[in-house]
Amino acid sequence: MRNLYLVLAALACIAAVVARAATGTPWLPLVALIIGGVFLVLALRSNFEPAKEATFEDLDKEQRAELQRLLANGQFGAAVGQVRLWFRGTSQERAEEIVKQLA
Repeated sequence: MRNLYLVLAALACIAAVVARAATGTPWLPLVALIIGGVFLVLALRSNFEPAKEATFEDLDKEQRAELQRLLANGQFGAAVGQVRLWFRGTSQERAEEIVKQLA
């Protein structure tokens, strides 16, 4: 969705330039720039949604298999790091709890 908003913002800015060159009226490009600004704000807002803490139930079968493979190789730290990569809002302690549930 973020990419769509960014494309629409860029198109609105291009429309503002074309409207200024074609019509010469100052209000039409201003309206197009305001619309572009709204789409830019929507894109930035959708980019900064708060991350959530992961739970053990959030892991699918493939992720659990990957963590079990890492634990079988004795790579507890790598498994914890992998959980934090999959779920960005997860703290170190919460990721360790999730991995310990698999061990």
